[in-house]
Amino acid sequence: ASAIGTTQPTIIAMEKRFTGTLPRLAAYLRRAGRVDVLRDPGAPQRRLVPMSNAPEQDIVLTPELLAAQIVAVFADRMKGDVLEPCRGDGAFFDAFPPHVTRHWCELSEGRDFFGWTQKVDWIVTNPPYSKLRSFLVHAMALADNVVFLTSLNHLNTRARIRDIREAGFGARRVVLVPLPTGWPHSGFQFAAVHLQRGWRRVCVFQELA
Repeated sequence: ASAIGTTQPTIIAMEKRFTGTLPRLAAYLRRAGRVDVLRDPGAPQRRLVPMSNAPEQDIVLTPELLAAQIVAVFADRMKGDVLEPCRGDGAFFDAFPPHVTRHWCELSEGRDFFGWTQKVDWIVTNPPYSKLRSFLVHAMALADNVVFLTSLNHLNTRARIRDIREAGFGARRVVLVPLPTGWPHSGFQFAAVHLQRGWRRVCVFQELA
């Protein structure tokens, strides 16, 4: 207490009740040799929620092998009509199993997903991150099963969890995937997340085999 020019009750209040002034706390930590826990409040910090992507950054094509591995996880449960809402080079679309009826949209080819109104059984895609929330809402309105390849943080915001709950969906399976070569490094875990209408049981986490 005397070393930092204060009283014993002030030290006790900081240590026991976590109360006091910031200058006094800084002095205490410097004296204790713990300046490593101090940070400049003006310094940039890592965001807990990813920043929105610019639309031109959304064209991040899924490698064919990764798309095939992800589809293989769900192929035995897929049936009926399956839609790839942003086909790109066709990595997911080409990997869909032969026993389903395949459909696709691709904005660059004049087929806008938001203009698609036909109900389907499954939607599987790597969505554009700048439009992920609107993609998710529209996908859940069209299909009972939605699989999005995205970072977990893009789906774990309160707003998107609320959207999922209000649409009557639950997370059935989360398949953790390695970051594909050439994709931007964000520090967040990527996964193929399967959302199913009416699912209220356990969500299974697994690594991509």
